[in-house]
Formats: sequence, C-alpha cells, structure tokens
Amino acid sequence: MRNKILITIICVLLVVCLAVSLTSCNKKKTNEQQTTEPITSIVFLGDSICEGVAGPAPLQERVNYSYYGILGQINGIEAHNRSVSGYLTKNLLDYINRDNPDYIAALPDQPIVDEETASLTQTYIRTADVIHISILGNDLLQFDFPIMIMELLAKKLEQPGEDYRTNPVVVAEYKKARFQGDNYKIIPALRDKYDEPKPGYGLDLYNYAVSNARTNIGKIVARLKQLNPNATIIFQNVYNPIDCEAELISQDTAAILKSLDASYDFATEAGVEKVRAITGEMIYGLDSVLNDYTDKIVIADAFHTFDEVYKANKEWGKELIYIDGVHPSDFGHAVLAQMNQELLVSLGLLKMDNVVKNYQNLRIEQLERMYKDSKNADNATFDLNAAKAEISSSNSMEAITYSYFTSTKGYTPKLFSSVLTGRTNGVHYDTNTTYDIDTLYMYTPLARDGESSAIDMLVDLEMNIADLFESLGISATMTFKTDNTFEININIDMQQALANINDILSTFRTDIDTILEGTNGMSLTGPIMSEDLDIVDFVLIYANNMFAGFNQNDFAGSLSLLKNSLGVSISGVDATELNNLIGYIIEHHALPDNMSDIIKSLGNISINVEGIYSMVQCKSYTGTTYNGIYIGQYYENISPFLIATQYVDEDGKSHVRWQIEILGLFADFVKD
Repeated sequence: MRNKILITIICVLLVVCLAVSLTSCNKKKTNEQQTTEPITSIVFLGDSICEGVAGPAPLQERVNYSYYGILGQINGIEAHNRSVSGYLTKNLLDYINRDNPDYIAALPDQPIVDEETASLTQTYIRTADVIHISILGNDLLQFDFPIMIMELLAKKLEQPGEDYRTNPVVVAEYKKARFQGDNYKIIPALRDKYDEPKPGYGLDLYNYAVSNARTNIGKIVARLKQLNPNATIIFQNVYNPIDCEAELISQDTAAILKSLDASYDFATEAGVEKVRAITGEMIYGLDSVLNDYTDKIVIADAFHTFDEVYKANKEWGKELIYIDGVHPSDFGHAVLAQMNQELLVSLGLLKMDNVVKNYQNLRIEQLERMYKDSKNADNATFDLNAAKAEISSSNSMEAITYSYFTSTKGYTPKLFSSVLTGRTNGVHYDTNTTYDIDTLYMYTPLARDGESSAIDMLVDLEMNIADLFESLGISATMTFKTDNTFEININIDMQQALANINDILSTFRTDIDTILEGTNGMSLTGPIMSEDLDIVDFVLIYANNMFAGFNQNDFAGSLSLLKNSLGVSISGVDATELNNLIGYIIEHHALPDNMSDIIKSLGNISINVEGIYSMVQCKSYTGTTYNGIYIGQYYENISPFLIATQYVDEDGKSHVRWQIEILGLFADFVKD
C-alpha cells in the first residue's frame, strides 16, 4: 500500500504523455440487418485487440494500420472506436450499461462516469449500423495460463482408469512456492471447492472462464439488441498467437509441457506444432461460447483466418503477431481488415466498389510518408518507385497487403518531423486559452466481483489526485492556441515533492530511502505476461517498435523521438545523467543503489506535451449538443483516440474534461 500514491502519480503522467500523441460526429442512418443498402457507420467495442494502441507500429500510424481505421478509410464510412485495453466481458457489459440506472444501482462499486460526453459512446452504440466487438481474450488471460495449459494437456494424455490430477508433474507443480500462502489466491467463484490451490484447480479455472464469458456474452447481446435492435452485431473471436517465440509460452511453461510429454518440446518444430495445437484447443473452447448466440450475432472468424495464414506459410504466420506475443501486428491488422471487409460484403452491408483502389492509395501514401529514402540494416535505400508500382498492379486487398509488407520488411519507417504538422478541421479557439488542473480522478475499472486484475495491482484507490498536486509541488496547465495547436505543461518541484512524499510515507513508517534500499536498489523484475518477461523488457518491447529509431543505448538521444512522435519534451534533467540512469536500469533491471541520492539532487522538472487539435460540435441521440476537442490528426469519419469535452459550469467557468478509460482516469481543467 505504501507505494500506491507514488505509482499512481507516475502512471498518470505516463498515460497523459502517451495519450495526447494518439489519434467525427454528424450524420447517421440506420439500416435493417443484412440489407442490400450499404452501411454508413460502425462502432467498435471490446479490448486492446481492436483499440490498436498495442500492436500498430509506429504508434503514429495507428489509424492507418489498425483494422478499424482501414475499414473506415477504404469504405468512406464512420468508424468510431470505443474499445478499451484490458477489458473482459464483464467490463464490456458494465460499459454498455452506463446509461442504465437499474444496472448501475445493482453494482457494488460503480465508478462515477457520464453516460454521454463528446465521445458519444452511447449515441454510437444506439445508432450504428454495425456494432463490431473484439472481446473474450482477457477472460482467459486474467487467470494463470501455465496451470490451465498444463492441466489441459495432462487431461488430454490421461489413459483409461487414470486421473490427471495424480500426474506426478501436476502434483509437483502445485507444491512449488508460487502456490503457497499469500502468493496465490483462489478466485471467489471457486472458494467453495478449493481452500488452497491443488490439482484440478487449473481446469476448473478454465471452465469457469468459459462459463462466465458465455453468461456475459448473452447479457451483452441482449443489452445491445435492446439499445439498437436494427444493428448487425459482429463478434470477432480470439485467434491462436502461439509460435516458437510466443511470450505466452515461457521457459518454465515449456519445461512443464515437455515433462508431461517429451513430444511437446518447444525447442523443436514438431513440438511447437503440438503446443500450438493444444493452445488452439483451449482458445477454440473459449470461442465456442459465441456459437450459442448465432441466431442474434455474426461471428468474424479470426481464429481460422489466422490459422490458415499460419498453415500456408509459417513465416507469414509468425508475422501476424506483434512482438509482445499477443496483439496483432501491422500485418495481422491488415489480415483482419480484409477478413472483416469480406464478411461485411457477404452480408450485403458493404460493397467492393473502389475498395481495392482506396486500399492501394492508403498503402502508397504510407510508403511515401514513411519509407522514402529509408535504409535497411545493409544500408540499402528503399526502392519507393518499385514498391508503389507493385501495389498499383495488385488487384486484391490480399495482394496489396503482401506486397506492402514484403517491400517494407527490414526497413526503418520514418516518424513525423513534428506532431504540430498534420491535418485539422481548422476550427479553433478564438484566443489562446489556458486551463489549470482542477480534478484528476482515478478509479479501478476492473475491480468488480471481488477479483483482482493487473490494473488493480497497480492502482486500487479512488481519489482526486489533483488534491495532492499542490502539496507535492506539481502544477499542470493546458493551453489551446488559435493555430490549432495545444500545450500541456507539467512542472514538478522535486524537493518539495520529495519532502511531502516522505511526510506521506511516514504514516506507513517508511520513507524513500527505505523503499529504494537494497542490492541494486528496487528490483524491476517480475511477471508481466509470462515468467520470462519483466517490467524493463516489457517497456523496451513497445518502445523499440512504437517509436522507430529508438535506441535503448542512447536514451537521451532518443528523447527527440518522443518529441517528434508524442510531442513530449523534458527539461530540468541532465541528459548525460539521464542516459546513465536509463542505461543502468536496462542493464540491471533494477534501480541503482544511489537512486535516493539522484532524486534528492533534482531541482525543478518540466514536462511539456504539444500537439494539434480540432474543435467539433457533436450531437447526442438525446438531442444534447457537446463541444468536442479532438486531439491529433483529424480524419473526418474516423474517431481519434482522445476526445475531450469543453463545457461551461453553473458559475460561468469554462472547463475541459478528459476521460481515459485504460486507467480509469478523469481529468478536468478549469479556466477561472
């Protein structure tokens, strides 16, 4: 508990800096399901697979690489993405019930959320022609994947008269330290059967995940049909991400599977195939919950689509998955875009008129923007003209996709020269207008049903963090300028912050020195997605791919990438000292012994975030008009990642309110 305030503040700053870098609201027509009249809008709901913050790389190209953005652009339709990373089926059910007072009243811990803002979530759900959902994956990954896959294989190997729960490998695993005492908690739903982890718990976990997901999907479908009876509801199922480098199969997990059956040797090609098959069996069982509702929904079959690519060519199959081993890569998103395009055409909801040409143009524009004069590892210059000619001669989405990713493989894409360049709608504030932070509120969006989550472990408090800012020497302002640019300035008086943090920590009978003491300081190793992936690895995986040209050996030099791609700049920290600090952390996966002294030596630190914005007037299904502020590149029919709501309160004060779902973050800035 003693670290939570510090961790919360760090998370807030990081999320704000990331979010401002990412990137419409007018017409609407409703069609009957499977009509021959082409649709005009899709709302995308679900988890990180669709949200597209993790996967598309570089991050600046999210709208052009994510399948929701591709579908919107090549068809010229509205594409509104309201997916939230980390969401389970239960969270999605809560999300679509935000304007349902009876449902909210029944929740034990309902956070304070507006049912409608300039993001128009409820409006798009109620009025979209198609509701497209990617969900289910986190229902499985929230639990202990290694013990589930171990017991599934043990059960599969079970001979007549045998009980997999007595398999020596299974029994031995449950005797390991990670299952003892406070290291492992039994989920509430299984506490009547288990007072401690023991053989059988892994498969019961899996069966609970599938059963719970089935129940939630039924409620989601019923609610969506109630909100929008005319919409076509599409659920995209979960694909199998396993290959020889899959992060979900750690060294420990691979060793367990091999101990159960030597043919499941992840070090061999045949073993990888067998592990992939058993994992596919598990995922297919999860996907099967959708089959109960095929009279009300359409299934977008990502499982078999990815599997067919993998079977046809293993190297391309590996390319489907992002380097984190879970999310779709740029290529994976392109395959999903084609799959969904063909599905929507087969339903009579979209036509192929001009789609191939539009997709050609999208990819050619990307080539010209990112790969002109690009180099590969051999210092060869990218042949832009040849790549463009190949795409221009391609006559299908599939051919265009393979041509694009074949030609660009091995070449480093270029980032924007500045986040201050790019398209806006030209609507802006009449005068430069500055807002001060008023409220910064966090809640735990996944803390329901008494079960823990990765986010709960990071932040499990509800508080107005802005109340702490003044005492911690932190000030934050946001300025919108008349040239459609904005700035966020966060200033931290480190000495005042340090003194007051120690005052806060004293209530827990500790201080900064105590927290950071020990060999190599505070360890930064620990599980993220598997036993082999720690916090530092996790950060580097994304940094190296989201920001092309990132050099972990020259972090200070790579700060220019933050400015170009995120609009983030930091002052008040010596570049050499910062480089040495980051270098130490990367090498040792720990904070240095003198971290406390480093903190004490800091003076004032300023974090500046800049970018472009557009002002858009949005109308809710209730008839209410909202003044929206869209951050980042403006696409007329594609929703940006960040949308703020500008409003005037009862006292006549102007406010700008932000809502970032991933961490349950609400920020309100006020102009006195």
